[in-house]
Amino acid sequence: MPPQRILDFQTYSNPLFDRFVGTLEDRLRVLGREAGLSVSDFDELYARLVSWDKEKTRSIMTQTAFDVVGQPKMYDRLWDAVAAYCAFLSAHARRPTTRPLLNDVMFHVKTTAEILKPLRVFVTDKELAKIYVAGLIGRSYCVDTTAVLRSDAEIDRYDFPADCAVKPTHLSGSYQFAHSGIDKTAVKAWLRQNYYLMTREANYGHLDPKIIIEPFLGNYYEVKVYCLFGEPKLLNAVLGNTTRRRNDYFTVDWTRLDVQSPLPPFEGIIPKPRMIEEILEISRVLSSRFNLVRLDFYTNDDDIKVGEITNCDNSGTRVYKPQGAHELVSKVIFG
Repeated sequence: MPPQRILDFQTYSNPLFDRFVGTLEDRLRVLGREAGLSVSDFDELYARLVSWDKEKTRSIMTQTAFDVVGQPKMYDRLWDAVAAYCAFLSAHARRPTTRPLLNDVMFHVKTTAEILKPLRVFVTDKELAKIYVAGLIGRSYCVDTTAVLRSDAEIDRYDFPADCAVKPTHLSGSYQFAHSGIDKTAVKAWLRQNYYLMTREANYGHLDPKIIIEPFLGNYYEVKVYCLFGEPKLLNAVLGNTTRRRNDYFTVDWTRLDVQSPLPPFEGIIPKPRMIEEILEISRVLSSRFNLVRLDFYTNDDDIKVGEITNCDNSGTRVYKPQGAHELVSKVIFG
């Protein structure tokens, strides 16, 4: 199905946002003239300005946001859009478009009502996502939950198992493993963090802070499946421990793509997972209620576990290499 189903009726629109974008472009063009840069294309101008004086360029971006929109506000969709625009421009040195490109589509998912759909918010919570998975394909596909901790006192009292994984259900990218030692001070600090404030991904904004304890899946590796309208399109296999992780991207028939991001490529050939067909079939079931979503699996080639359901891949700021790689993964997904 065409990617326009995502983009045609879901692009952010607000006169004040448009004024911010226009004012920022005007101010950066003035800075460009001061720097002696005679470049008409805005994206090229921005890239050159960052190379010329990154700090000054970003300072103008921030000041323009304050001047046009005012002080940042919590749970304000205008500020969410402004922050997303700034993050996109900073990551990719270009403005987001309505073309069927993965990061651009993520920008529109992130800044419109799509990210606030109840199901997206529900599965963002790592504990609640297991309810969704269990209801559709069975609890055996969920990683076991050893405990859920909701306060400093519960963390202090809890005797962490010798071989467990510790994660905040309301954040992304944070974890500890018992075999490396559990820092309870850091775990308690997670309870006071709001991932929404870091990325302005609104689906995280009102999640209850909790800590989930799970068994450590030491002999499993990751397979991440990008799905469009219930159909798997792109695969990302991740191997290695936390200090030497490697990855490669594949089509659903396991043809390797020349794509690097965010980890270095695997040295050699990652063999096709023995249970890939079951992973793809599960992906169809779990993604059928979304337009675009990423499903994260763990497998050891004898078992499959659903790790997380990711609504906004790297917040739309993932940089793909080499040149043309972003267009390649986008073509694989959107066809």
